[in-house]
Amino acid sequence: QLEKYLFDLVENFNKARKLIKELERKETLIKLNLEAGIKAKNAMAYDAAKIYLDTGIELLNPHCWQNQYQLTLNLYTTKIEIAYLKGDFQEVEEKAQIVLENAQTIFDKIEIYKIQIAVKTTQSNLLDAIMVGKNALAELGITLPLNADKTAIRRELENLERQLEGVNIEELINLPVMTDTRVKAIMQIWWRLYSSIFQGMPELLPFQGSTMVSLSLRFGNTPISAVGYVIYGMVLCTFFGVFAVALTPNGQWYSWAIYGGAIFTVILLSRVSFLSLFKRVI
Repeated sequence: QLEKYLFDLVENFNKARKLIKELERKETLIKLNLEAGIKAKNAMAYDAAKIYLDTGIELLNPHCWQNQYQLTLNLYTTKIEIAYLKGDFQEVEEKAQIVLENAQTIFDKIEIYKIQIAVKTTQSNLLDAIMVGKNALAELGITLPLNADKTAIRRELENLERQLEGVNIEELINLPVMTDTRVKAIMQIWWRLYSSIFQGMPELLPFQGSTMVSLSLRFGNTPISAVGYVIYGMVLCTFFGVFAVALTPNGQWYSWAIYGGAIFTVILLSRVSFLSLFKRVI
């Protein structure tokens, strides 16, 4: 019944919110506004969601980040999501700074970093988006080499090559499910950075792809692992493509045969069986 009449109930309580003095009842109303805001967001009623969340934030006590931490974090994070979905990027940045200043752990910041990356990518501020990701990854223990640090990139590629020795596709498919919270957070940041890196610093793609695949090999697969495998596959095909161009004088027709052979070679080297792939698809 509460779910069915949630909006009506919350709107009526909100009209009388200034009459509520008891802290316990006020907190109950804050939680109801958060629930209504999330429900409105899921229904794409962003204006209504913003009103519920603003009301919930208004009802928080002055020391909410100390006394009502999780509730406050959830309200602000959801409000930032709504601001992003409404295209109010200024509010995203304002509220994001509040969360980043008060968040107790890096894991409480991940959603904010992801939204900041998305906003800056949408605004074509690609290098700013990459810097946000770099800072987030640094807090998670990953150093993102900027300025095309070829040594770091080569080291990561060589490390992955050693990990992949003797490993076939069937083994990659059957890796356990990733459960490590820190590594899952790293993968989420990498995923959000893909578009910015692809457009703004494509020289980092080998590092990104090899790092994501390496983490999947060590900690198991997550749905985002697919992005890492694709990026690494693109890198391998690019190597073969460059080799093809180098061997092709004046762009003659047989360059296409070399391109096709490169792709076919990658497939053969992967040692994947069509039966294995078919089972995964169905």
